Amino acid sequence: LAGLLEAGLPAISLAADGAVMSAISNDIGPGAIFAQQVMALGFAGDVLLCISTSGESENVINAAITAKAKGMAVIGLMGPDTSTLSKYCDVSLLAQGRSTAQIQSAHQVLYHDLCKDLEAWLIDGAGQRAESKYGTSSAEFRTDKSLMGESTKWRAWFRSSLPACHI
Repeated sequence: LAGLLEAGLPAISLAADGAVMSAISNDIGPGAIFAQQVMALGFAGDVLLCISTSGESENVINAAITAKAKGMAVIGLMGPDTSTLSKYCDVSLLAQGRSTAQIQSAHQVLYHDLCKDLEAWLIDGAGQRAESKYGTSSAEFRTDKSLMGESTKWRAWFRSSLPACHI
């Protein structure tokens, strides 16, 4: 059995529980569906990954605000322009595209690349902090047609921050 099990990190999708989302929407309002969950489940040092094509989704912005207030790191995947959400992100990944479909396709590449890097960190890196010349300060990185090459910058930030954070 031990040879079959893999290392992992605790991760929670805030969009997976329809009953919780419905209750929060009915009792507080739809703008709080993610913020209330961050308030209940998030801890200082955790990481919140926010995905919003426009970067203007009220419920996602409120979650980011709540996360920052709790001392969490916030990574945002957004469209090509800076937005309200980007103001609350430690790292803003701005996907280039003229349409929702193009932006969301870029988000898929970035999301899967992030998962691949997390897995490599868990398996190959044994949780070692990677050296990064980018540091852990707020930064904005734009993606373009060569998403994989551009993602090196945010990967370096993420790897340098990961050991201090819980996912």
